[in-house]
Amino acid sequence: LTFALLALARPLWFRKSDQSSLQGIPYLIALDASRSMLAQDVRPTRWYAATNSLDRFLASNRSDRVGLVTFSGVGYLNAPLTFDTLALRMMMRYLDPNLLEDPGSSLTSALERGGRYFETNHINPRLILLVSDGEDLTSNPIEAARRLGRQYQIRVVTVGVGTPGGAKVPSSRGGAAKNSFGQEVISRLNESNLQRLAAVTGGRYYRLGDKGEGLELFRKEILE
Repeated sequence: LTFALLALARPLWFRKSDQSSLQGIPYLIALDASRSMLAQDVRPTRWYAATNSLDRFLASNRSDRVGLVTFSGVGYLNAPLTFDTLALRMMMRYLDPNLLEDPGSSLTSALERGGRYFETNHINPRLILLVSDGEDLTSNPIEAARRLGRQYQIRVVTVGVGTPGGAKVPSSRGGAAKNSFGQEVISRLNESNLQRLAAVTGGRYYRLGDKGEGLELFRKEILE
């Protein structure tokens, strides 16, 4: 009778490795929301290619805690770490680079915001998935990544969106955006920035790919 009651209780026992796989990895997605992400060298735009791929990626998430930072000239914490990836997916559907008022694109601001969040909440390990075209118009992202990597002990994995050939950046008033000389602004995927930024923090670089293959490689080679 004792053993029958014990069996009905269905006790479970986990090895340490089993517990680790169930808890998953905490990481922040730093998503570039600058106007250059509206360029159409990736169809329909870089922004929609990135957010659609992230949506599929998060839909198959099982046990990782994921947070979201968006950035243009300034980095914002949109969502702290959570298991509720459905809420993150819904949030990304309402984000729009056309609505952000901060000009420019600062990779440094995204890393600083993510690093402060990890430090303040005493979270380890500290991993940031940076999804961007790699352009930074306001700072030296490589030196900043080296400094912030040491300061906050963060590891950065980068995913590049766009093409080396690039495309025109649309203006909020229609047509193509122009610089102070009256020339149309062309935005190109800066793989060098993304590769070096990842390297100085011990991370890796992936291209997004047509179907989000870079995110799947991140899952297999980093998260697993």
